[in-house]
Formats: sequence, C-alpha cells, structure tokens
Amino acid sequence: MELNSQSTATHPPASDTVSATKESPGSPPPSIPRLRHHFGRRANAFMQHLAVTCLPVAYFLAWFVVWGFWMFDSRARSSSCDYLRRIHPRKRPLTLWWRSHRHIYEYAVSLIDSSVILAGHGEGFSITCPNRDALNRAAALPGGLLILTAHVGTIEVVAPRLSQLLLNRRAYFVMYQDMSDATEQFRSENWRGLRPYGIINSMDPLLAGIQIARTLMAGEVVGMRADRKTSGKSIGVDVLGSSVFLPHGPFMAAVATGANVVFAFAFRTGRRAYEFQVSEPRKYEFNDTDDKPATIEKAANEFASALTDGTRRFPYQWFNFYPYWVAESTPESSKTI
Repeated sequence: MELNSQSTATHPPASDTVSATKESPGSPPPSIPRLRHHFGRRANAFMQHLAVTCLPVAYFLAWFVVWGFWMFDSRARSSSCDYLRRIHPRKRPLTLWWRSHRHIYEYAVSLIDSSVILAGHGEGFSITCPNRDALNRAAALPGGLLILTAHVGTIEVVAPRLSQLLLNRRAYFVMYQDMSDATEQFRSENWRGLRPYGIINSMDPLLAGIQIARTLMAGEVVGMRADRKTSGKSIGVDVLGSSVFLPHGPFMAAVATGANVVFAFAFRTGRRAYEFQVSEPRKYEFNDTDDKPATIEKAANEFASALTDGTRRFPYQWFNFYPYWVAESTPESSKTI
C-alpha cells in the first residue's frame, strides 16, 4: 500500500523485466509527474490538529477549500467528470460537472480521516471487515503474501489495525517517500500508525523491485498500490468499460515470487465508518515460461475487475484525478507496450 499520498503516482517495482504481452487498443497516457504536495508542513499540522480537536469543523473547512480547488484546478475537475460519466452515462454533462465537487470533497474527507487515524486518534472510527476470515486464511498460508490495493477508497485507515488481521506477521508497505518534501517529513514524524511496519521506498524503482521480490520470497507480507502506470512496462486492461494501462511490476511480482495474493480496499460507508473489503486469497502459478506472460495478464485483469466492482459500489471514492483512460484509437506502432 503506497500510504504516503493518494494523490501521487506509484512507481512499479524494478523486477518488472518481462514485457507485457497484451496488445491494448489505445496508447498509454503520459507518465504521471511526481509533484510536490500543496501547502506543506504548517497546513498539514493545522488541519491535523483541527481534525483531532473537532472533526466536524475540519470537514466544514474542507468543504470551502475544495470549492476553490474545484474552481481553479481544471485538470482535476475534468478528470473527475470523465470518470463520473463512465459511472453515470445517462446523466447530463452539467449534472456531472456539479457532482465532481462532491467527488473531490470525498477525497478531502478521506485525507482528513486517514491523517487522524494514522496520527493515533482513531478511537472514534468504526472499521468493519466483512470478509475478515479471508485475510486470516491468507495470512496463515505458507509463503509470502502480496496485498494489492489502489487509489480507490482509503486503505490508510486500516493500517493501525492491519497487524492484528495479519496474525502479527511482519508487513512492509511500498511508499514513495521523498524526505526533502515538507509534507512527507510531517507525515513521517506524526503518522504513528505506520511505525509497526517496514517501508520499501519506491524512489529508486530498481532497488524497490529487488526488495519487494526478496521480501515476498522470504515469506513476508508486502502491501502496494497497483492502479497507476508511471514508467516501464504496462498491461492493457478494461476498467469501467474502457481501456487503461496498469503497471506490470506488481503482477509480475505476484507471479514470479509465487506469493499468495489478495485484493484489498477500504471504503467510507458513513461518518467515521469504513468497510475493509478483502478478496479470497489466490495464487498465480504457471507451468512453463511460455505461460508466464498469460498468467501475469490474468492477475492484472482480475485486479481490474475488482477495481470496477469497487467503484460501482462506491462511485465517489475513485481518487485518480488525472486523465486515466487511454485514447480509443492509436497508430499500429503504439499498440505493444
């Protein structure tokens, strides 16, 4: 789980050395830039203190902040409308335009909640896990365990309680952790909910890929997001009826290491209430080298199906505010990634 920021992109692990085999109908979008966070340490400290002291006031203030963001960030607004159009194809464009504010506000609420919980003040939050037995079974299986999630829902809220669900197994999170960034410095110092876990820093993709593979092959737990392609190989899949490109690395790691795999998402179901959804454990095995690319593709498609199911159930908790879907047509030379 890349837990440092939902609004930033995930680097695929450098174990990504096998080319994707599926020819996708569109060309991949440009690489997602890794941008500095807005506002910095003081704003984060203020909002976290306000949320811990009086959460409703923090929500109220965020409502107005989001209005400004919604009005002036046309890229985020148009990306939200593009997504909502896929969820609600029969809605009028003006209706979707207005609903995009609610969509971005839901993201702001998720940031506030995750900050409060990771800071160690999550006592007033309810987090249920309807399929808890599935995660317990996965944690009890021999071998490594790979938890794949996405910028869908708010997986961060589960972190302080995840160790218990994993039967106290050692877990590592894949994070892009640039300590020259003031916001990330603040989170590193104040997010106590992450301290029981190891961190695999994806700033160096090559080193991160090696660490992910070694950790899984050593029989330990790795959590990472797998929904954003930034660089390297990719796999074309279908999400909400259109083509997208997912990073090749997470699915290669699942297949190459023989790890057990679960898909996991945490969705906000009400005020201070979240539902942690976990799939049944699965294992992606292949008989010979020729089967390996097809097995990687199968893992990516099953993950894409889980993404689609989650977004249809909780449509305002899709937190990819950039052009996510690929072009519908592309020159022949661009098809193979």
